This record gives sequence, structure tokens and C-alpha cells, in this order.
Amino acid sequence: MITELLTVNEKKALISLSKKLINADGVIVAKEKQVYEIMLELLSLKRYKIDNKTSTKSLCNTFKTQRSKIICLLELIGIAWVDHSFQKKEKEFINEVCDNFGINRSKIKSYTKLSINMIRLNQELISILKIN
Repeated sequence: MITELLTVNEKKALISLSKKLINADGVIVAKEKQVYEIMLELLSLKRYKIDNKTSTKSLCNTFKTQRSKIICLLELIGIAWVDHSFQKKEKEFINEVCDNFGINRSKIKSYTKLSINMIRLNQELISILKIN
């Protein structure tokens, strides 16, 4: 996972942003919850208590480098895409994150393509491993 390149505080902020994204449209589908739980485990943050009161802007300010901002954005796009579509509120939330990161919204399209390709490659790898 590219999230290994994040600091502990960035990982915590990513988890909090992920939770905000999942809650953005008011509907939490099973796949979103599953991806969120997997993220908690992979980031070794299973016991991390999320502070829902922290603003999106404050959470975004945790990410100091362009690299960490892009990693965060790719992960958020992947979560939003878990049901193979973006809901209006999810798009709005990702746009807000981009604005806070100072990333031009025109980049979202290419980052979305990249994130979706990463998801597909992971799914293909998993299916190969299940066969063998």
C-alpha cells in the first residue's frame, strides 16, 4: 500500500477524512464499511478513536508534502469508487479536499483514472492468487 509512505499523523488524518467521505452522502454501503475496516487494520489504527469534530481543512493541513497529499487523494478516490460510482456529495467532498490541498480540480480526472486502475489491478491480482 502506498499509505506506508505516510507519517502516523497523516495516516490518522486519512482515516478521519475517509470516515467523513463515507458519511458524506448519508448512506454507508457495506463495501465502504468493509474498505474502511481494512484500512484501519492495514494502517495499524484499529484502536484509533476518530475525532469527528475536526474540520476537513484541519485534517488536510496535516499533509505537508505534495506526495502525501496525492496519496491521500488517491485513497479517498478509491473509497468513493468502491461502489463503482461517485455520489454528488462524495464529489463535493473530494473537491473540498483538493481545494484544501491546493491541488487543481482538473487533476481529479487523471487521479481518478489512476486510482481505478490500481483497484482493478489489485482485484486482478487477488483473483489470480485465489486460482493458484
